Amino acid sequence: MSAVEINPFRFGEIVRQAAFCTRPNLMTQLEEIVASGRNAAVMGERRMGKSSSIIEAVRRKRGARLVYADFLGAKTVPDIINRIVSAIITTQKTDKSFFEKVSSTLGNLGPVMKFDLNTGVPSFTVGQSGEGTSITASSIHSVFDFIELLDAGKGRIVVAFDEFQDIRQVEEGDKLLAEMRSRIQQQGEIAYFFAGSIRSEMAWIFQNPDSPFFKSVVSIDVGPIPQAHFEKFLRKRFTVGKRAMGEGVFDTIFELVEGSPSDVQQICHYLWNFNGPGDVIGKEDVTAALERIFVHERKGYEAITFPLTAQQMRCLRTLAKIGGKHPQSKDFLKASGIRLPASVKRSLQRLQAIRIVYGPELEYKFFDSFLKLWLRWKH
Repeated sequence: MSAVEINPFRFGEIVRQAAFCTRPNLMTQLEEIVASGRNAAVMGERRMGKSSSIIEAVRRKRGARLVYADFLGAKTVPDIINRIVSAIITTQKTDKSFFEKVSSTLGNLGPVMKFDLNTGVPSFTVGQSGEGTSITASSIHSVFDFIELLDAGKGRIVVAFDEFQDIRQVEEGDKLLAEMRSRIQQQGEIAYFFAGSIRSEMAWIFQNPDSPFFKSVVSIDVGPIPQAHFEKFLRKRFTVGKRAMGEGVFDTIFELVEGSPSDVQQICHYLWNFNGPGDVIGKEDVTAALERIFVHERKGYEAITFPLTAQQMRCLRTLAKIGGKHPQSKDFLKASGIRLPASVKRSLQRLQAIRIVYGPELEYKFFDSFLKLWLRWKH
């Protein structure tokens, strides 16, 4: 396969450089944070490109090094600490001086070192060295000592905590927030990004007077890429592969996934595979791309929906069919076949708890646009 035939569309991963569709205003804000050492809360729905934008902003700053830790699904303080330590290791040359830093800063956490048998790369896990090691919220101070040592070396350190709102699901989560805030406010030269996709939780952390992070950061909102700008980027990539987009095809794609950058790229990925040089891609190809996505995702979607009660499933199907702006209205109740608004409320609470939908700032929405489309297609 020639280089031009390599599929240029990336989804479900961090996109970088040529695969990254830059947003000038957003990137200007993020790059200013990196340069100034200020801190920012970056909020937006999942798959909107928050992580890719932060990583690209750090890449553009000469000499900057990124410590990137994802808190999605974290349940315990040791889990949080281990994720940050793992992120630190990826930025470092693991030589004798590095091991000395680990010993001097994390020794009280009982780090256990293991080596990957295939790559020889070391990893550290705290809290597993046996008796006498107790990991609590205050243990996070050792991690920030470690980060300070890194910043004293060559190049600016930038720290990004992704899905930061999940820290509130951790036992001792609020205390952990207080301990983190007490150290971060002392590290004026290190830029911290706190990215999150559940706005209500992020709002509590950064806008509630009871939170230790109250009014402590700049807030940056990441929404869909403006269609005209994104379409120009996508069309150019199809053109390089000698493929043309028919009238209204991009409008159909953007409407289906509500402009989600990752989801748009996923459909484009399949459209590229289904067509060759010289082809004109039509709306019927979008339908074929969706059906292929459903084939690939079916087992996962069935695993997600199988444990739901009949009432929760009716609620979910109705959200997929008519949307979630007024889920306790008479129209929603009639469409779902659920008699009482309180029953809908309970179903929505469960669907939120297991991360199928989120809301209700303006309306309830699906975390995964294709799950919503699959429900429509199937039912």
